[in-house]
Amino acid sequence: MLISFNVENFLSFKDGQELSLVSTDKKNTQYSFRTSDNKLQLLHGVVIFGANAAGKSNLIVAMHRMKHFVLNSVDHKEGKKLSITPFLLNSNTKEEATKFEIEFFHKNIRYRYGFLTDDKKIVDEWLFYRKSDTYKENKMFDRTYSNWGEFLVSANNQGKSFYQSIATRTNPQQLFLSKAAGGENAEMLKPIYEWFRDVLLFDSDIDIKATFNSVLSGKKKEILNFLQVADLSIHDLDIEAKEFDKNEMKKKMLEQEVPEVLQSRILEEIEGEIEYKVRTVHLGENNQIVTLPLSLESAGTNKMIEYAGTILDVLLNGKVLVIDELEDSLHPLLLDHLVRIFNESKSTAQIVFTTHAVNLMTPEKLQRDQIWFVDKNVRQESELYSFMDFSPRNDGRESWGKRYLHGFYGGIPYICPTQNQVQNGD
Repeated sequence: MLISFNVENFLSFKDGQELSLVSTDKKNTQYSFRTSDNKLQLLHGVVIFGANAAGKSNLIVAMHRMKHFVLNSVDHKEGKKLSITPFLLNSNTKEEATKFEIEFFHKNIRYRYGFLTDDKKIVDEWLFYRKSDTYKENKMFDRTYSNWGEFLVSANNQGKSFYQSIATRTNPQQLFLSKAAGGENAEMLKPIYEWFRDVLLFDSDIDIKATFNSVLSGKKKEILNFLQVADLSIHDLDIEAKEFDKNEMKKKMLEQEVPEVLQSRILEEIEGEIEYKVRTVHLGENNQIVTLPLSLESAGTNKMIEYAGTILDVLLNGKVLVIDELEDSLHPLLLDHLVRIFNESKSTAQIVFTTHAVNLMTPEKLQRDQIWFVDKNVRQESELYSFMDFSPRNDGRESWGKRYLHGFYGGIPYICPTQNQVQNGD
């Protein structure tokens, strides 16, 4: 369960900005849930609005970059340049470190993990936890870069010697968490690493194969229900899965005169890979069965099929899905459907996404604390703020969307006069 995410000095974000999924609208809690320790009320989702180039996508990039560091920094060789871009429009921040910090609740423990990094090294890294039977935050470890160029790791007494042994083998480009989580005595760290790997998902983690495998593993009913509720007129999915036929592939490559070097590489890459043949099933005139290849389905239908398996996994297992511009290729009503199934979920599933879909900005679809904005100030710094900072009517007599488009809440583009207006002096 995602509690909050904080980023500072990264891309268009100069000062620290925090996205929170803690419910703060005390009058409306229908789209939220209690954590198992009954201490937090968390939202099933938040939606981020803002103009193009305001920084919405940069927020998603920041979250994804943090996950990438956790999962992959263990492979960073010493001296590797890190892919970090600070806020470049200020002479001071260009030379300062970038901060990522995240809070989440996992297996009845609340964690706060973060790190400071520049493009050369990890400057600082910390992990704190809070068990369900206490409000006190405890340190699991804290790793700092000393003035004389050495890493210092302080840790709690439990596993202290293990942490120190790992610290000596962690280079400046590696996260201590990534290095330590693979150790044999890292029982306390593995849940944190696994949360990033298995629970925090992005659109890059979405694979249409998840839908196909869900159908083939006995979840066809749930997948079809998801698609049919979205009114996609799909009666059934006909999926055949088999390993790639190497002989058939060789024959095709010979016909296309593929160079031998590439043939060997392609055959090696498809070793053990599964080939899917998929057709959608529709009911035609007089309930006649008609099957169609996916290539004849619309972009929106293909996107819903692609997302179905992952969304089902997120809903059933209480995961977190983060997506940039979810509405791409989707009809507004399909977007409504996706928001509704998360808001009405009986699990701890959560969704975070950016959008321009103003039709979602109504009290029937979203609570005020589910709506966030990103806007740039006069210094071109992205700022993140909640709709809870405003006091709109909540009884349907005031259109949140219209007021947003009229600039009452910020986060909209400034449209310059047209060329004709400029020429006429208007």
